[in-house]
Amino acid sequence: MANRSYLYSINNSIRGISECDFKIPLSYKILVSQDARIVDSIIWEYSDPIAIKGDYVKGRKKLYDFLDRLAREDIFDDIKLAQAIAKTTVFLNSKENEKDLFHLENGEIYEMTDEDSLGQNRAFFEDEILRIDDVILDAIAQLHMLKRETSIENMWNLIGIGYWSNVLFYDFSEATEDKPAVAEPVNADPYAKEKEAAEKSECRYCGGKLRIKNWECKTCGKGNLMVCNKCGGEIGSLSNKCKVCKKSVDECFYCGGKMKMDFKLTDFLCQSCGRIRKY
Repeated sequence: MANRSYLYSINNSIRGISECDFKIPLSYKILVSQDARIVDSIIWEYSDPIAIKGDYVKGRKKLYDFLDRLAREDIFDDIKLAQAIAKTTVFLNSKENEKDLFHLENGEIYEMTDEDSLGQNRAFFEDEILRIDDVILDAIAQLHMLKRETSIENMWNLIGIGYWSNVLFYDFSEATEDKPAVAEPVNADPYAKEKEAAEKSECRYCGGKLRIKNWECKTCGKGNLMVCNKCGGEIGSLSNKCKVCKKSVDECFYCGGKMKMDFKLTDFLCQSCGRIRKY
């Protein structure tokens, strides 16, 4: 599984907002930057505070101000940027998502180095969060440079406004003030029903019991069964929607490309004779 940064919104409950592989996008830094403070992790039982919280409404406005400026900088394609900003606005303005605070978890990112997580979190807080205006200026300069190098994908990855989702790897959907939060990997076994159905089925050739083959995404380790024509990522499920991001198979969760079905990923294999029975 990829090391990720995780963003949540919190008041008397916890809601997933976004997660990103191997980095902390600029959007996360901006959203958590207002009235920010270092706090304990809600995912890991770590003895020291390795997470960061910030005001939701103020952080959201800070991000919107940045995106407005970005639209005037002539860096991104106007139409694509406008579409991304519109999706961001709808998501962050949702009543279900809006809470008192943003909560940022970078523990898995810190684990990618040999330095202690507490020291990394404090340095990140002081250098990135408390200096967010300078960080934004540096990012804009970097975006102009990336545009000259035609690194379009890296430009989008830097700002990170395409990762919005309420379904994160660590799920707190049942956590409230009266019931302490306990982080549970979401979809730990997302295909339990399919596996149960397989176990109750029989091979059409020999009557033997069936088992599941290749139920996890080779890209992210999550339960996805479709293959994108553009990036090759395996997205979607037998229900024609991804059990992780809930999107239909028409659009790749990673790159927006069109999807195609790869039936070899949905085979049942007989444990007795090894032959295939299509689902």
